[in-house]
Amino acid sequence: MRQEKTPSIDEIMQNVGKEVAHRAAYDLDKAPTTLTPQSAPTISLEPVISFSQKSIYHRDEFTAYDDLEFVENAFLGILQRPADETGLSDYVHFLRNGGAKESILITLLSSDEAKNNAIVVAGLKWHRILKRLRRILPNSRYIAATIDKLDRFFAPWYRSNPALRHQLSVQRAVNQHAQATSLYLERHLQTYAEQAELQAAQIKQLSMQVQVNQSDLAISRGHTHSLLSRLEGDRQGDKLGPIKSSQLNEQHKFDAFYLAFEDACRGTDEATSSKLQAYAPYIQQVVDTFGPLTSAADIGCGRGEWLDLLRQFNIAAQGVDLNQVMIDHCLVQGHQVEQADALIWMQQQQPQSQHLVSSFHVIEHIPFKEYYLWFEQFSRILAPGGMLILETPNPENVLVGSHTFYHDPTHLNPITPTFLEFTAKFFGLQLLAIERLNPYPESAKVKGLDELTERVNGHLCGPQDYGLIAIKPQALAAP
Repeated sequence: MRQEKTPSIDEIMQNVGKEVAHRAAYDLDKAPTTLTPQSAPTISLEPVISFSQKSIYHRDEFTAYDDLEFVENAFLGILQRPADETGLSDYVHFLRNGGAKESILITLLSSDEAKNNAIVVAGLKWHRILKRLRRILPNSRYIAATIDKLDRFFAPWYRSNPALRHQLSVQRAVNQHAQATSLYLERHLQTYAEQAELQAAQIKQLSMQVQVNQSDLAISRGHTHSLLSRLEGDRQGDKLGPIKSSQLNEQHKFDAFYLAFEDACRGTDEATSSKLQAYAPYIQQVVDTFGPLTSAADIGCGRGEWLDLLRQFNIAAQGVDLNQVMIDHCLVQGHQVEQADALIWMQQQQPQSQHLVSSFHVIEHIPFKEYYLWFEQFSRILAPGGMLILETPNPENVLVGSHTFYHDPTHLNPITPTFLEFTAKFFGLQLLAIERLNPYPESAKVKGLDELTERVNGHLCGPQDYGLIAIKPQALAAP
């Protein structure tokens, strides 16, 4: 195998140019990078006065209003409905030509609608008497003048109720203020809702930009590791020899490629972390069993999402992975990780030394003989009562078993839940659960509620992954 030469300055510049072109393809400059709060519009407060409906009123509750407002409230209070166009026009015309408000109230109270509603208006007794006198006495100027004199004489007694009028005045002012405030808040809330919707869209756009940047970063990180490995190969060429130096370069390039593949196809760290929350109750079970000194090992720790979750439970776990770029990524996050072959690492551990052993989407990468030896080590290094958690793609989902499983060219073959459960039991582990996780979204399903459609959706859009959770029984001793 020939040794690769160190890239020239021209080649490095060409690579940088490709990166710039790659980023330009996303047209990120057009995306907003800041969230600019929108100022609330100036609101003119024009209170809308409402009239409270009830069954018993005092005359002053109506006469406190004038003209059109009086007629509208009289209809709402006495007839319990808005004024019709004809009644509104006629009564307003009556008032504007010197008619008494009390006459309108008495007329409305005499209607069948008011009687059916059982509405009572106190303070109209004298006005009813005057109206009857005018109706039954002869229509002469002398009698009309006498009735008017009586009306003016008794006016201080039937018209003056200072306490009630003051109470109505205060109530009206409170209603005006409350309704004006309500209108002001309603308009402001609408404005803030529109701002929140706009900012949510901007945040979504920024999130997409972050994802693109993360993908670019992974690619750049891979190129950096590849370049560093080549430079290290040149410096150490005399010690490593041309074959080992070339192999080191190839491994670094592969590691960087695989991290970029994880970022692009498996999803962001945050998306993967959210999926792992389904295992939180099992982690808590381990902590409850072994206390704060729980020891844990994650085989094939990758980007460290599981180590992040264990850290939330104050578990300082050990991560193991062959991929140096993944290891570097975890080290930046402050995790305790080691680049090593998983089987060799487990063989070096003390028996019954681990309370929790986990491996996510790794067992489908290894041949059967190694798979067998892994379970042999799982059983050996787990402490009695310790837990094993393994997650792998779910071949019960037809799309996974026939298509998406092979997105990763390093996958060997799918492992069914039945076989994984059998293997765990064969090595003396007690099955706690099989968790089927991460189904396709509802939008991917075939529409329909019949039995055939539901079966099709179950096979095509069901859980894409499953996790095996097993416990090492207390009585099972390490070999």
